[in-house]
Amino acid sequence: MDIYKSPYYLIFQIKRFKQDNEGSSIFNIFNSSKNTTFIDFPINNLDLSKYILSENNKSNKYDLIGVINHYGGESFGHYTAYCLNEKNWMEYNDESVKKRALEKTDLLFSIFINNPLNYDMLFDILLRTSNYERQIIADEYKIKYKKTVFDEINSLISDKDTKYIVTLMFYNYYELDARILHKAFKEGKRDEKAIVEIFASRPHWYLQIVDEEYKKIYGISLKDDLLKEKKCDFITFLLCILSTPRSKTNSIKNQKQAADAAQEIIKKGLKKYGTDVELFKGLFVKRSREDLIMISREFKSMEKKKKKFI
Repeated sequence: MDIYKSPYYLIFQIKRFKQDNEGSSIFNIFNSSKNTTFIDFPINNLDLSKYILSENNKSNKYDLIGVINHYGGESFGHYTAYCLNEKNWMEYNDESVKKRALEKTDLLFSIFINNPLNYDMLFDILLRTSNYERQIIADEYKIKYKKTVFDEINSLISDKDTKYIVTLMFYNYYELDARILHKAFKEGKRDEKAIVEIFASRPHWYLQIVDEEYKKIYGISLKDDLLKEKKCDFITFLLCILSTPRSKTNSIKNQKQAADAAQEIIKKGLKKYGTDVELFKGLFVKRSREDLIMISREFKSMEKKKKKFI
């Protein structure tokens, strides 16, 4: 379809009734039916540039200002309308006129399909809904549009921090980490930085809940999914972290103990820790986070001194 010149107002009339039988018989009118195909359309910035033949300086983008609805069948029914009155959508139904908000799930879809992304409208939804409502929106979105809010946000938002904050407002921490891990493992090249960030910074009890969320979403536990990956040291150590509880108490009480532990790493060699699972568990998995921070500081200090000496 081509349009020679874009009009100021654009009206689409959709054929909603069809004849079920061919032929010109007058009785075919009784065999017609209503076409109930669901139609998606953007609320803002419907771009028709590729359909306009003439070159002009006018914008070929349109915002929706009204919709006429039909309820019923081919032989009876009722018409209502939605119209944009300043910034409010109004429902007109005979003598009844009332304010009508767009379904938030549909509004979110209209935001996602527009390019560029309208951050003001997106943040308006986020700030006007509770955590519970946003999780319902995410569930409904997947059912209705066969896509996840998580995937939509990852494809549309490039800034890492903004992406994380927006996604976190639709999912709880555990579910979000489960989705990030699945994406890090399954999409193209493995994102080891994202994987290490979660495995290294979350406590053991937290990872156990992430494992449960992972199974709810993908039908397989995180542990079983890791076992399906090609075996290598990286996967082995992730399994160690997932299955071995981290100590809740700090065994390193002072700088000397931290220095001794760091010296032990240097003495045995990092390569040894890369091949010996039990050594790896003893130092990196079982120790508390605070212990590891102190050991890491001493290790870096020793490495710097070593380089200066050389």
